[in-house]
Amino acid sequence: MPDFSVNVDIVKNNAEKASRAKRTLNTQCYEMSRIRYRLFGISMIPIRLQLLKKTVDVRQESRRMAALSTALQKAAKTYESAENRILQYGGARDNPAFQGRQGKYGGDQGSPSQNREQMEEIVRRYHPKWSKERINKHLEKLESEGCGYVALVNTIYLIYAGREEEFEKTFGFPMYDEKGNLNYNALITDFYTAKDDPFKGGLNARDQEKLWESYCREHGITVDVKDVNVNAQNYQEIAKNGQIIVGVSPVNLYKRRADGSYYQVDDRDGGHAMTVTGVTEDGRLIVSSWGETYHLDSDLSGYSRCEFQQVIYK
Repeated sequence: MPDFSVNVDIVKNNAEKASRAKRTLNTQCYEMSRIRYRLFGISMIPIRLQLLKKTVDVRQESRRMAALSTALQKAAKTYESAENRILQYGGARDNPAFQGRQGKYGGDQGSPSQNREQMEEIVRRYHPKWSKERINKHLEKLESEGCGYVALVNTIYLIYAGREEEFEKTFGFPMYDEKGNLNYNALITDFYTAKDDPFKGGLNARDQEKLWESYCREHGITVDVKDVNVNAQNYQEIAKNGQIIVGVSPVNLYKRRADGSYYQVDDRDGGHAMTVTGVTEDGRLIVSSWGETYHLDSDLSGYSRCEFQQVIYK
């Protein structure tokens, strides 16, 4: 079955055009009826009959326009509702970034620096005079501070699932690389290079909100990044409205064994941003970090900082 999308604004505009046509036709019916009632005498009977026939025809056309307007309005509403459920319901559940394609689970801020030649072209879009050495330092800086950029980039693939051609038109490079993996590196590098402040390290929540909304707006995408209060109990309900990212400090990350038990793999000071992708039955949030699956401690109060933001595409 081929992919398709609907421009809802055009459908709504056509519905309004049909509604205006209905009103115009109703006015014409009124005018023809008014003229017909002013024609007297036997000689006017043929004209009165013709006007009556035209009035009936125009009234039928008016009804068709009314039905068309109603149908288009209903179609637009139905499509918007269905698309919102597809794009938002269940948070990251249907995002191809987290379907484990070839072992990847979201983007990895260290990967762009491992593909420097491929990323050089993207960096030069913004800095055409930069030397290779300067670009290498730029990508190494991304690796050290790019977690917030990656967490946001992970969310965009949900709205382009099945719309690969539109993705390429929007960003200027394919959604999937030559190996069939999502083209995380290109998008991470593009976002980071377009919005990085060389005099500032990393992103806080306000930076993330401002920079992602700005970057998306420049590419014709409307998104709202807002603060939310999330825990294991309310995650499923809140995630119906959009994907969630989290910033924590210190960095306490866990892996899950086959028997369901957990072991800690990261315990360090500092901060880290990740994309939240789900919740386990025993109350741990599932997150994407460095292209892998991790879990947060079920007791979120154990973090000195634990801030959630929701990314809502419109």
